[in-house]
Amino acid sequence: MNIFSVGDLVAAIRRTLQHEPLFLDCFVEGEISNLYRSPAGHLYFTLKDEQAALRCVFFRAHARAQGLAD
Repeated sequence: MNIFSVGDLVAAIRRTLQHEPLFLDCFVEGEISNLYRSPAGHLYFTLKDEQAALRCVFFRAHARAQGLAD
């Protein structure tokens, strides 16, 4: 059994997603729910379908680049 710190687990997931060809150019389709804009300008939401839900964050700098933030 492997025991990871949260930071180590997130880093491993990030490395996997950044280097896996399947994820280099992909889109995820689903329904947005629980949308919330934090005072810092980040967007928090849940992306879901009939089978699963994924909690997400859209950081202010990325939201601004997409015209979604002030």
